Parts: sequence; structure tokens; C-alpha cells
Amino acid sequence: MGGRGRPGSEWGLDTAFMESVTGFGLGVVITAPLLVGFGLSPARAVVTGMLGLVLVPWGSLGPGTLVAAELGQVDFTGLGVWSAVLSLPVLVINAALIIGLNQRRIGWGQAGFVVLLLLGEWLVLIAANYFFGPPLAGVLASGWVIAVTLWRLRRGGPLPSIWRLGRALLPYAILVGGLVFSNLAVALAGGSGKIATNPALWLNLTVLITVLLLRWPRRMLHEVWPVIWGRWQSVALVTLLYMLLGSLMSANGMAEQLASTAASLGGGFTLLVPLIGALGGYLTGSNTGAAAMFSTATVTAANQLGSSPLILLAGQNVAGSVAIIASPPRVAFAVSVTYPPGQTLPASGQRQLLGAVGLLVVVLAALLPWVAALATGVGG
Repeated sequence: MGGRGRPGSEWGLDTAFMESVTGFGLGVVITAPLLVGFGLSPARAVVTGMLGLVLVPWGSLGPGTLVAAELGQVDFTGLGVWSAVLSLPVLVINAALIIGLNQRRIGWGQAGFVVLLLLGEWLVLIAANYFFGPPLAGVLASGWVIAVTLWRLRRGGPLPSIWRLGRALLPYAILVGGLVFSNLAVALAGGSGKIATNPALWLNLTVLITVLLLRWPRRMLHEVWPVIWGRWQSVALVTLLYMLLGSLMSANGMAEQLASTAASLGGGFTLLVPLIGALGGYLTGSNTGAAAMFSTATVTAANQLGSSPLILLAGQNVAGSVAIIASPPRVAFAVSVTYPPGQTLPASGQRQLLGAVGLLVVVLAALLPWVAALATGVGG
């Protein structure tokens, strides 16, 4: 076990919460330097942090899953639920790789804890998608991981004071609490006032309320605002361009043509869906970009084949999110906050990430036809 006594089974798993709330790979930006502080080498910290990105379909409160649902014209909640179901291999394989990379062997007690952690995370993820919708699912599922981990760590020494912990978690409490209560209120109101459940609204309200409650000095706001504006512009522009590309492909018939070509493969197309999604995620570095590029074609091909559009789109969504861990822009982002300027991730680290993506794509490709056939049979 490395890293100053921190349980090896927990390496990198805390990345999921920050990615669910912020998205765009910022979970690794926060986690990788912390892992270096716990004693990991920069290469292991980057690889471990990237492997911790297991809830990317719900990153930044799920815009990528929303785009896939809108372009594919499927139910947003249903897509979230099936994406959660298909995420079990991602949780299990990434956790196993994290343990193998950092600890090699674990005892029965630690193995039991890992099973409890992952099984609980998976079940909470499915239930949260179903009852609260995809925007909150990643936050609640990773919140389970944090709660169980804190329960385990309390036996190893005192935890931070309630005041310090509460102050640190204040923004997340506002965000999660606002979304939960707004969803409940809208449900009780019969669906009216749905704008109140918009994650973007609560993200902005959270920032405003946090700044007011924590009484940030005006000088800090002047320093932070240009950085926020610059980063928002780059992310918004790229996301917008990929969404326009997907809409253009749908409007000019290109998506239809791609779908017809894919449908000519027959049942073999189902096996290729994870590979197509992974290719989009790797090239764009964004599950939103991957969704914008391929969702319409995937759903059209699924309809032509008589397969379940929802299941195939969920497979594409999960695979596209998986491939982000090896995407050069995301890796470079993590390296920039972990290594000294000018250094890059060793080739061995990149091979480990690509190997993880390849393994997950193969597992999803093997699993997807069975799930799609089951769902189609049940639906029929």
C-alpha cells in the first residue's frame, strides 16, 4: 500500500464526485495533485485520476446524456437509467485497474469494502437516475462513495471538524439540495415550473449564493472573473461546434446515410456501437461532442434493425465517456497540473489508459447485444 496510509482501494475513486459536479475533466485536475501529495508518482497520479473518471455520462450534471437524448429523440431519464446499468463494467474494471496499479494485492477486508463501495455506487446510480433524473445521479452516486469512505476512515483517526467540513461542502449542498427540492416540487405540482429543475440555473445560483455567503473580497472576484470567462469561452465554443455538426448531419441526410450503411451490417452493428462511441469520445475529448456526432445515426440504425434505440444509445453514451480517459486533450489537462512545465505523460502511462479503454470497449461490445435483445423482448 502506498501513499501515507490511505486505503489502496480508494485511490482515484473520489474523482467521480468532482467530475459529476464540474465536468470537463476538472475532477482529475483536483484529484491528481492530491494523489501526488499522498505519495504517488506523477505518472501514477495521472493514470489513477483518469481511471477515476467512471461517471462521465453524468459529468457537469449530464449535458452529454441530455444532448444524446435530444438528438436521438429518446427519454432522457430512460437513457440515464440504462447508461447506469451498462456502467457496471466501467466501475468494476477501473477499480480493479486502480488497485492493480497502486497496491497489487489486497486483503479480504479491503476486497469486501471495494465490493460494498462499487455495488452501492452502481445501485445508487440507477436509483438516482430513475427517481431524480440524470443531472443529480452522478452527484448522489459519488456521494455514496464519499460517505462510505469517510465512515471507513474515521477508524483511522479524527476527521475534520463539522464546521470546516460543512464550509467546504456548502456549495455542493446548495447545488444538490436545490436540485432535489426543485424536482420534488415540480413533481408535486404535476410538472409545471420545470425550468426550476434546470441544472444550469442551479449551477449559477450556487456560484452566486456561495460568493455572498463566504463574503469573497471584491479583489478576488476581479482576479477570478477573467479566468472563468476565458475557460468558459473555449469549452462553450467547442461544445457548440460539435452540436452544430450533429444537427447539420441530421438535417442534410448524412446521419440517415450513415445509419443505412450501419444497418446493412445487420446484427454486427450492435457490436460496433461501443467502438463508434469510443472513437467519438477519444477524438473530441467530450461525451457531449461524441453524442452530437453519432446519436442521430445510432438511433436511426437501431430503428431500421428493429433493435432498442434506447439501449444502443446508452451503449454509445457509456463507451464515448469511457474513451475520454485516454483522449489527448484530457490527458494533457491532467499532466499540466501534475508535472513541471514541458513534461509529458510517459508512453507507458498512455498505453495503460488506451489498454483500459480497449478492454472496456470489448466488454461493452460483448454485453450490449444481450442487453438490447432482452430489452427488445421485454418491450415486445
